[in-house]
Amino acid sequence: MRIVRAARCRPGVAAVLLAAAVASSIGLAAAVWAEPTRPRVGEGVTRFTIQTRPITSFDNRDATRVRFGKLEFRGGIELRTDYKEFGGISGLQLEADNQHFLGLSDRGRWFRGRITYDGKTPKGIADAEMAPILGADGTPLARRGWYDTEALARDGNTAYVGIERVDRIVKFDYGRHGVAARGHAIATPADFKGFPYNKSLECLVAMPHGGPLGGALITVLERALDAAGNLRGFILGGKQPVPVGGTAGVELGGAPRAWILREHDAGAGALDGRDVSVTEHHARALGEHPSDDQAVAADAGG
Repeated sequence: MRIVRAARCRPGVAAVLLAAAVASSIGLAAAVWAEPTRPRVGEGVTRFTIQTRPITSFDNRDATRVRFGKLEFRGGIELRTDYKEFGGISGLQLEADNQHFLGLSDRGRWFRGRITYDGKTPKGIADAEMAPILGADGTPLARRGWYDTEALARDGNTAYVGIERVDRIVKFDYGRHGVAARGHAIATPADFKGFPYNKSLECLVAMPHGGPLGGALITVLERALDAAGNLRGFILGGKQPVPVGGTAGVELGGAPRAWILREHDAGAGALDGRDVSVTEHHARALGEHPSDDQAVAADAGG
């Protein structure tokens, strides 16, 4: 899947692109290009209104193109709001009803709402809410400096959040407590530290249960390389957490040393019980050719 690159957006403006696979699975990708800043803390849940404008094409070179491999472009929406805390959306998970979603910003906030449709085309966002992501003591994670929340994964009722700059993964009982859930840092391997500042946790995937790595978390780092110059990743869970490409025989397929996430935006998702799709995207001027966008499939083996 190609991620179309767009110009850097002003704070409070986001672009949401929706695509449907032939196999009827639906993926939602969102990006807001805004430099993360330290957020204000101590606020509760805020409901706000989002105005939308349609995005009618996925390929800025050919507006009539709707097929992208096994995916079909169904439409997109640009989001605008006066709520000044909105922006920096860094992770988004679509619920099974293909309407409700849970996301987060890189300013330490949850973002949730409901996509409305005109037939199969996304039309708007309803019931939009944001709230501070809370730590184990019930205070916002941002208060302790853990605000750069970049990655989100869901495993049933459990949500996992990856935090850049401090290299932590925090677990939440979202099914029981929603955005009021308190997060607890999970255990990580001894070498899960010392990554380049602000260039670490970008992708986080909870592997489907029933597969060879069911229930495990896979994370791919933004620009942390091993001794051979390869992009690093970790499998967290099972009998022993191991690096991607390590003793479990797992390979980050198609990711040679030349494949490095060059910008601050990336995402990943599980395709089935053993495959993971990793995408990279970054801002360019509108009209520029997006030929060097990169998508890598990682075989999670087993």
